[in-house]
Amino acid sequence: MELEKKLDEMVGNTYMYNTKNYKILKYYMDNGSTTFATDKDLINIKTEDLKKEIERFLPVDEEGSTAVTVLGRDKSELNELVTLVKNNIKSIKADPKNIPAAKAVNDSVKLIIEVAKLEINAVKLSRKI
Repeated sequence: MELEKKLDEMVGNTYMYNTKNYKILKYYMDNGSTTFATDKDLINIKTEDLKKEIERFLPVDEEGSTAVTVLGRDKSELNELVTLVKNNIKSIKADPKNIPAAKAVNDSVKLIIEVAKLEINAVKLSRKI
Protein backbone atom coordinates (compact mmCIF):
# COMPACT_ATOMS: atom_id res chain seq x y z
CA MET A 1 0.00 0.00 0.00
CA GLU A 2 1.40 3.41 -1.03
CA LEU A 3 0.25 5.16 2.14
CA GLU A 4 1.90 2.61 4.42
CA LYS A 5 5.14 3.00 2.47
CA LYS A 6 5.02 6.77 3.10
CA LEU A 7 4.35 6.14 6.81
CA ASP A 8 7.29 3.72 6.98
CA GLU A 9 9.54 6.39 5.42
CA MET A 10 8.45 8.91 8.05
CA VAL A 11 9.62 6.77 10.98
CA GLY A 12 12.87 8.12 12.42
CA ASN A 13 12.48 11.53 10.78
CA THR A 14 11.39 14.89 12.17
CA TYR A 15 8.39 16.81 10.84
CA MET A 16 6.63 20.03 11.66
CA TYR A 17 2.94 19.39 12.29
CA ASN A 18 0.58 22.04 13.64
CA THR A 19 3.55 24.39 14.24
CA LYS A 20 5.47 21.89 16.41
CA ASN A 21 8.38 19.65 15.50
CA TYR A 22 7.91 15.93 16.14
CA LYS A 23 10.28 13.04 15.58
CA ILE A 24 8.19 10.10 14.42
CA LEU A 25 9.17 7.02 16.42
CA LYS A 26 6.42 4.58 15.33
CA TYR A 27 2.93 4.48 13.98
CA TYR A 28 0.00 2.18 14.59
CA MET A 29 -3.06 1.65 12.41
CA ASP A 30 -6.16 0.13 13.97
CA ASN A 31 -9.90 0.66 14.47
CA GLY A 32 -10.20 3.40 11.88
CA SER A 33 -7.40 5.59 13.19
CA THR A 34 -3.66 5.98 12.87
CA THR A 35 -1.57 6.90 15.89
CA PHE A 36 1.89 8.38 15.60
CA ALA A 37 4.17 7.85 18.59
CA THR A 38 6.54 10.82 18.61
CA ASP A 39 9.28 12.14 20.84
CA LYS A 40 6.78 14.59 22.38
CA ASP A 41 3.27 13.22 22.17
CA LEU A 42 0.86 10.82 20.53
CA ILE A 43 -0.87 12.11 17.40
CA ASN A 44 -4.16 10.44 16.45
CA ILE A 45 -5.62 10.85 12.98
CA LYS A 46 -8.72 9.21 11.54
CA THR A 47 -7.59 6.81 8.83
CA GLU A 48 -10.13 8.32 6.41
CA ASP A 49 -8.37 11.71 6.84
CA LEU A 50 -4.83 10.32 6.84
CA LYS A 51 -3.98 10.86 3.17
CA LYS A 52 -4.95 14.53 3.37
CA GLU A 53 -3.47 15.07 6.83
CA ILE A 54 -0.11 13.50 5.96
CA GLU A 55 0.53 16.42 3.59
CA ARG A 56 0.58 18.74 6.61
CA PHE A 57 3.68 16.99 7.98
CA LEU A 58 6.54 19.19 6.76
CA PRO A 59 10.07 17.71 6.75
CA VAL A 60 12.47 19.43 9.13
CA ASP A 61 16.24 19.59 8.60
CA GLU A 62 18.90 18.95 11.25
CA GLU A 63 18.89 22.56 12.51
CA GLY A 64 15.18 22.31 13.27
CA SER A 65 13.89 24.56 10.52
CA THR A 66 11.40 23.43 7.93
CA ALA A 67 13.10 22.32 4.76
CA VAL A 68 11.57 24.85 2.43
CA THR A 69 13.12 25.62 -0.92
CA VAL A 70 12.21 29.17 -1.82
CA LEU A 71 10.26 29.15 -5.07
CA GLY A 72 11.41 25.58 -5.60
CA ARG A 73 14.77 26.93 -6.75
CA ASP A 74 17.99 25.22 -5.95
CA LYS A 75 21.48 26.68 -6.03
CA SER A 76 22.01 25.86 -9.72
CA GLU A 77 18.93 27.85 -10.72
CA LEU A 78 20.14 30.83 -8.70
CA ASN A 79 23.53 30.50 -10.39
CA GLU A 80 21.74 30.63 -13.75
CA LEU A 81 20.17 33.95 -12.75
CA VAL A 82 23.57 35.37 -11.81
CA THR A 83 25.01 34.18 -15.13
CA LEU A 84 22.09 35.75 -16.98
CA VAL A 85 22.67 39.12 -15.30
CA LYS A 86 26.42 38.96 -16.03
CA ASN A 87 25.72 38.12 -19.68
CA ASN A 88 23.37 41.11 -19.90
CA ILE A 89 26.09 43.40 -18.58
CA LYS A 90 28.51 42.07 -21.22
CA SER A 91 25.85 42.47 -23.88
CA ILE A 92 25.27 46.13 -22.95
CA LYS A 93 28.99 46.83 -22.99
CA ALA A 94 29.26 45.27 -26.43
CA ASP A 95 26.23 47.05 -27.89
CA PRO A 96 24.21 49.78 -26.13
CA LYS A 97 21.21 48.83 -28.31
CA ASN A 98 20.72 45.86 -25.95
CA ILE A 99 19.80 48.13 -23.03
CA PRO A 100 15.98 47.75 -23.42
CA ALA A 101 16.24 43.94 -23.44
CA ALA A 102 18.59 44.03 -20.45
CA LYS A 103 16.17 46.27 -18.56
CA ALA A 104 13.37 43.77 -19.16
CA VAL A 105 15.54 40.92 -17.83
CA ASN A 106 16.56 43.10 -14.87
CA ASP A 107 12.90 43.77 -14.02
CA SER A 108 12.16 40.04 -14.14
CA VAL A 109 15.09 39.23 -11.85
CA LYS A 110 13.96 41.94 -9.39
CA LEU A 111 10.48 40.41 -9.35
CA ILE A 112 11.89 36.94 -8.63
CA ILE A 113 13.94 38.38 -5.76
CA GLU A 114 10.93 40.19 -4.28
CA VAL A 115 8.77 37.07 -4.43
CA ALA A 116 11.57 35.06 -2.76
CA LYS A 117 11.76 37.68 0.03
CA LEU A 118 8.00 37.34 0.56
CA GLU A 119 8.29 33.57 0.82
CA ILE A 120 11.15 33.85 3.30
CA ASN A 121 9.12 36.25 5.43
CA ALA A 122 6.14 33.88 5.29
CA VAL A 123 8.32 31.03 6.56
CA LYS A 124 9.67 33.23 9.37
CA LEU A 125 6.13 34.21 10.36
CA SER A 126 4.94 30.60 10.32
CA ARG A 127 7.68 29.69 12.80
CA LYS A 128 6.42 32.34 15.22
CA ILE A 129 2.88 30.94 15.25
